[in-house]
Amino acid sequence: MTSALALALAGTTLAFTSGAPVLVLRRNPLIADRWAAAVAVLGSALGLLGALLAVASGGDTATWQWSLPGASFAIGIDGLSALFLV
Repeated sequence: MTSALALALAGTTLAFTSGAPVLVLRRNPLIADRWAAAVAVLGSALGLLGALLAVASGGDTATWQWSLPGASFAIGIDGLSALFLV
């Protein structure tokens, strides 16, 4: 897995979990909102950087083997999927 795919996955994960600080810090909404916004901005920046690297490098794919015979899990990023990240 190259840095483009890793950055895109990290950005997507951070954007997906950006609401978690609100659940943890619900007694202080101002701090919770700031943490959630910071995590969302960081996730967006990582996703954008991963998308730009994927366009520049031509993309990447990562594959993991499962215990089932002939089964595997593959995830990848290319120029077209990078466009949808932007």
